[in-house]
Amino acid sequence: MGSKISVLTLALMMGATSLFAEDNGKAIDYYKVGMYGEAKKELLANLQSGKTDKAEVCYYLGELYSAQNMKDSAAYYYKEGIVADPDYVLNSIGELKLDLANNPNADKAFSGFLTGKNKKNPAVYIAIARAYLPVSTAKAMEYMEQARAVAPKSPDVFILEGDILAAKKQYGDAASRYEQAIYFDNKCKEAYFKYAKIYSRSNPQYAIDMLNKLIEMDPEYTVAYGELADVYYKNEEFAKAADAFSKYVNVETSDMKDLARYATLLYFSGDQDKALELVTKVSQREPNNTVLRRLNMYINYDKGDYAKSLELAKTLMGQVEDSSKLITRDYMYFARTLSKNDLHKEAAEVFEKAVDMDTARVELLKEMGSEYEAVKDYDKAIGAYKRYIDQAKDVKLNDYFNLGKVYYTAGASIRPTADGVVMTESDSMRMVDYLKGADSLFAHVVEKAPESYLGYLFRGRANWAIDNPQAVLRTGDCRYGKRSAEECGRSDRGLSLHGGTLHRAGGLSGIARVLEKDSRTESRQCGSQTDGGGVAAVHSAVIFSVTITQIPSGYPDGIFVFRVSPPRPVVRAVRNGRFGMLIKICKN
Repeated sequence: MGSKISVLTLALMMGATSLFAEDNGKAIDYYKVGMYGEAKKELLANLQSGKTDKAEVCYYLGELYSAQNMKDSAAYYYKEGIVADPDYVLNSIGELKLDLANNPNADKAFSGFLTGKNKKNPAVYIAIARAYLPVSTAKAMEYMEQARAVAPKSPDVFILEGDILAAKKQYGDAASRYEQAIYFDNKCKEAYFKYAKIYSRSNPQYAIDMLNKLIEMDPEYTVAYGELADVYYKNEEFAKAADAFSKYVNVETSDMKDLARYATLLYFSGDQDKALELVTKVSQREPNNTVLRRLNMYINYDKGDYAKSLELAKTLMGQVEDSSKLITRDYMYFARTLSKNDLHKEAAEVFEKAVDMDTARVELLKEMGSEYEAVKDYDKAIGAYKRYIDQAKDVKLNDYFNLGKVYYTAGASIRPTADGVVMTESDSMRMVDYLKGADSLFAHVVEKAPESYLGYLFRGRANWAIDNPQAVLRTGDCRYGKRSAEECGRSDRGLSLHGGTLHRAGGLSGIARVLEKDSRTESRQCGSQTDGGGVAAVHSAVIFSVTITQIPSGYPDGIFVFRVSPPRPVVRAVRNGRFGMLIKICKN
C-alpha cells in the first residue's frame, strides 16, 4: 500500500502545469456539489479517452459510487486507481473507508498515509476526514483540525468544516464556513453552491443572490442554473424555475431524469404547449417513462381532451409495476378523468385511494363526496363531506350548506313517488333522520348568514317534508314553482296561510312553516309606495319561501325569501302585471 501522494499529484496541487492533455476539473466540480450523474458521465468519458489522470478518475468514480452505497463498484474503481498509480494514496484511503465502521484499526492504517511529504498535505487529511464523516463527525472534525493546522487558509478546509456542521444540522454555522471559503478564494464554486443550498428553503433570496454571483463569475457553470431552478421551484416560482432550467438542460443530450424534470417545470409554469411538445419528443427515447406519461395525462385533461386523458391514465395506472412510483396527483387526475367520462362510481373509488395516500389533501374529500352523490350513494357522500368539515382548516359556510343538501336529497329520495304508495316505518324513520340532519345544517347557515335566503328556503323544505312524510313530491307542483302561472291559475290574487302552505296563483308559489300558531294579516304601508294592494304581515316567526316563475327584468334569480321576527317587518306584496307579485321586506 502506498503511503505517499505521487510526484505528479503533488505537482498539480502546487499549481504546476498538467502533464495530461486534459484535466478532470469539470467532473470533480459536478461530484463536489452532488451531481453524481453528470460527474459519472464526465469521468467515464475521461477514463475512456485516457487524456486525464487515471488514478484521479478512479478515485472520484469510487467516491461517487460509495456515496450511493454501491460498495462493489466503489471497490473496483479504488483498486483500479491503486494499480494505475500506487503513490496516489487517496484510492487507498477510499478502499479503507468502505469497511470503516467495522475496522477498529482504521486510525492506525490512516496514520500510515501521514508520513513524509504527505504530513504537510491537507488533501490527505481532508480525504480521511471525509471518510469518517458518515461514521463519526467527531473523528471527521479531528482530522479537519489537523488539515487546518497544515493549511489554515485553505478553502477546502473551510468547506469540509461547513459540511461537518451541516451534517450536525448546524446550518447557520455551516453557511458561515462556506462564506469564509469564499473569502480565501472568491472563485471557489463549491462554496458558492453549498452556501446557496443551505439557504434554499430558509432564505431563498440569499440562495438566489449567491447563485447569480456564481453564474456571473462563470456563465458556463450550468450546474448553478440547475440549482437556481430548484430554489425557484421550491418557492413555487415555476416560470422562473423553467427559464433557469432551460439554461441547464439540453434536449438532445441530457439524460431522461433532467428532461422529465424540465417538462415538469414547464407544466407547472403554465406553458402546457411547450411541455406537451417536449413530452411527445422525448417519450420516443423512453416510452415507459412514468413522469412523462403522467404529464401527458395531466396536460390532455387540462386541455379538455377527457377521452384521451382517460386512455393515458389507464395506461399509466396499468403499466406501472411499482405502485410506489405513483403519486397522489396521479390518482387525483385519474379520478377527475373518470368523472368527466361519467364513470362516477369508479371516480369515487380512485379519490378514496388518493386520500388514503395523502391524508393532508382533505380538499379531495369534497370531490369524492360529489362522486358518491352522483351515483346516489348518499351515506358515503355524507361521510366524505363530514370528514372534510372535521379535518379542513378553512371550512366555508357553503360546505355546511352543501352537506345539508345531501342530507335533504337523501331524505327526499326515500319519499313516495306516486299516490297510494306508503313508506314503511323503517323508511319513514330513515327519511326523518336525514331531514333532521339537513335542518340542523340549514339552521347553522341561517345563524351565520341571516341575510341569505338559502338557509330559510331549505329549512322550510326540510321541515315541510318532516311534517308531511307521506306526501308525494311532484316536480310539477306549484309549491316548487315548476308549473306556469296559467297552469296554477290566476284567480287568487291574495296571499293566505293555509295548513302551513302558502298558496298563490299568478306565477307565485312557495312553502311556509309557521313556528308559532298565532298569525294574522294586516294592511300596512311600506315607505311611500302604496298601490292599494294587499299587504301580508305575520305576527309570529315564520320561515317562508317564494318562487317567481317569470322574472321581471332587473331582478335576480327567482327566489325571494323573508323571515318575520319582532320588531315586525312588514311584507308588502306588489302586483307586477303578468309577472305576478314581487316580495319586498321593509321595517317598521
